[in-house]
This record gives sequence, C-alpha cells and structure tokens, in this order.
Amino acid sequence: MNTISQILSAGFLFGSTWFSGWWLTRLLGVAHNWERLGLAGLLGSAWLTIVLLAAHLGLRIPFTAELVGAVLIFNLVSLGTLYKLQGGRWFELAFITKFFVLPVWQQILVVLVIVPVVLSLIPNVVWPVTDWDALALYDFRAKVLIAEGSWKSGFTLGYFFQYPPFTSLLHAANYALGFQAAKVWYTLIYLSFVITFYALLRRRTTRGVSLFGAVLLAYSPHFLEHATVAYTNLAYSAFLALGIVYLWLAGDRKTPSRDWLVGTLLVALSLWVRSSEPFWVVGAGLLTIAVLRQRSWSVAVGGVFVLYGAKRAWLNLVYLISQSPVQVALPNNEQSQQTNLGTKLLSIISQVIPVSYLHILTQPLSTQGSHILAVFRYLLAYVWPLINYLFVPWLAVQWHDLRHQNWYRLLVMNGTIWATLILIFTGTYIFSFVFVTWDQIGGSVMRMSMFLVALIWFYILSCPVWNNWFKET
Repeated sequence: MNTISQILSAGFLFGSTWFSGWWLTRLLGVAHNWERLGLAGLLGSAWLTIVLLAAHLGLRIPFTAELVGAVLIFNLVSLGTLYKLQGGRWFELAFITKFFVLPVWQQILVVLVIVPVVLSLIPNVVWPVTDWDALALYDFRAKVLIAEGSWKSGFTLGYFFQYPPFTSLLHAANYALGFQAAKVWYTLIYLSFVITFYALLRRRTTRGVSLFGAVLLAYSPHFLEHATVAYTNLAYSAFLALGIVYLWLAGDRKTPSRDWLVGTLLVALSLWVRSSEPFWVVGAGLLTIAVLRQRSWSVAVGGVFVLYGAKRAWLNLVYLISQSPVQVALPNNEQSQQTNLGTKLLSIISQVIPVSYLHILTQPLSTQGSHILAVFRYLLAYVWPLINYLFVPWLAVQWHDLRHQNWYRLLVMNGTIWATLILIFTGTYIFSFVFVTWDQIGGSVMRMSMFLVALIWFYILSCPVWNNWFKET
C-alpha cells in the first residue's frame, strides 16, 4: 500500500472516529466545547471498538477492511443524523481560534502542551509496536484477527483473552485499512486526556491555572512515557481518572446535571480497557453519592448495575467468541475442541482470586505483620515514586480545605484518593498470600496506579485558593 493510500486511510479512520466522538458528546449533553473536543477522541475510539466487535460477532462475518469501512460509515451516518436531529451544527470549532487572543504567557502554556503531543506523534508514526506486553498480547491479538478473521484460535494461546480488547481492536482497525502506525492511537488518547483535564479544571478555576494544570499533566513522566508505549495503562488512566473527576463534579452540584452520566460511562469504559482492577468500585461509590445528593435512588442503583455489567461484559463476550461459527485454520484435533477450550478459558478467567479472607485472618499475627511490612516496602518502592513530588502541595491543600471547612472537597474528593491508596494496599496484601512472585511485578503496580497522578493534580489545582491568586477569567 503506497504512502498516499495510507494517509487517506488514516485520515478516514481517525477523522470518522473523532467526528463520531464529537457527536456522541452532544448526544450525552456535554455543553462545554473544550470538554467535547477532548472527550471526542476517547468516546469515539471506544465507540468504534464496541461497534466493530458487535458487528463482527453479531453479523458473524470475518474481521476485514470491508467490515471496518462499513462500521466507520455506519457510525458517521447514524451518529451524524442523530446529531443533526438535535439541532447540532456540523462545524463548531470557532472556539479554537480564541488561542490568538490569549495573553502571551497563556499562549506559551498552550505551546508547551502541544510540544509533547508532537514529540509522541513522530515516533508513533515512524516506529512499529515494539513493547513487550503489546507484542505478546495487545498487538498480537490484532495481528491474529487480521490474519485469521476471528479470535477463535486464541483459545489455544494461553492468556489471549485475559484483558478486554480495546487496544487490540484499535490496532486491528489500522492494520485492516493498511495503515501500520497503530501507536498513533496513543497520541490521540494522550491529547484527549490532557484537553479534557484542562476543560474540567476550567470549571473550577481560572484559565491560566487550568492551562498550567494541562502542562503539568502532559509532562507527568509516566503519562508522557506511555504516550509512545502500546499498553493499556494510558487509556485506562484517562477513562478512569476523568470518570472519577466527572463524578466529583456531579456530587458537588446542587442542581441536576449530566456529569454523573458522563462519569459513569467513562468509568465503565475503563473496564473495556482493563477489567481486572477493582477501582470501578470507587466510581460506584462516587456515583451513589452524586445521585443521592440529587435525590435519585433509581439512578444510583441503575448506575451501579451498569458498572457491574461493564465489569462482566468481556467475560460474556469471550463466550460469544467461543461460539462464533467463523472458522479458522486449526489442526483437526483442536478444531473439534474449540467450544470446550472456550468454556474452560471462560471458567478460568471468571474465577475470583482463590483465597478467602478468613484464611488470611487466621494466619499467625507474625505472618500477617511480615506481609504488611513487605507490602508497605513494596508500595513505597513502586507507588510512592508516582506521587512523591505531589505530596507536599497535596498536604497543603488538605490543610487549606480543613481550615476553610470545604468538607465536600476534603471528605469526598480527597477521601477518594486516600480510599484508592487503601484499596491498592489491601489488594496487594491479599495478592501477597496468593502468588509467591507477587513482589516481582513492581512495574505493573506502578502502571496500574498511574491515574492517581491526575486525581491528585485535579484536587490540588481545583482548590479555591488559586482563584484568589489569579484573578483573570
């Protein structure tokens, strides 16, 4: 495929994905343009993967360029029609031109945000996927899907279905259309994350502080690194952190809003990226607080069920894949056992960690104590470096909220962060009784906890004290 064809394919793929996301934000009732601009990349990419897999499994046809093209056209036509029926205008991007009337120092901050985005885009366009976990799983699944038209052979390939398919389907869409630079998706997710973070901060503080916050998030070392790494952690952090922030905002409003809906959707979509982590429970708790403050029990219960359903969604889809009639080239003895393998794998994945809390509690106190100390040292070595440079301003803002009796910020927003840290400690403590090698995967726990950086930055920068220091609009 020549260069011109690849550019056209990429333009069609990313353009239709972004427009689909832009229109989805309108249908969800997102009012602020910068929020819509940021969310468009996240929601558009998620919607693309969901419709792709639904069409592949529902229509029972192989995963091909024709399928990807048809889904992209379907998304444009269906969402564009609904968007117009709601009175939307095709082009609403005039707000971007306001950059040219910003004070010079704010323009510099905008440029500082753009620089790492461009620096991540260049290698993502030039270099193929080389990251180990991606080669072994995420990108590998995309290559299998393109080569064989389905994932049925995955039932013979170890932990092929261990994680949800979000990034694999994005890669597969690229490859199906002949555009090999699959890592461009991570630049899009990175940019969407930063823009949405800015837009949500802008609701609580000045433009200057919000732009400064966008710069701080963009240059956060782990987010910057993962903008060029084909792992699931950046997308997971973006969906989960932004979802929690939306739920924070929903609970802090005294009038009904759609923030609880957008927040719930983003937390649910984080489970479409990674479903093994327990942090969706934090989202469920915040959703309950948010909607009960608006006196809506039915929404609270319904939202929690949505999150639990999202948690279980990938397990159910694995079963559907195992039952798909789309055949692949397998040896005869394996071909006859595909359903068996699928059922067995589903059973393995769906098992809860095989340890009872009672068993842990009945361990000798000396054993429990040694595990607690080991876990503390482990998290100090791998999670503390994520947030150590934030600790002093974080404590200072907590003290400010306490002095000024900002109870919602202190108990709910700040409480969420502390509850998450306790959840990480508790989960690691339980894990230490299950796997002998639990303390040899420090990089994993660090990547899993990345979203905390965005939450702490938002808590710090949304403090009302900054509005007193910076008076500009």
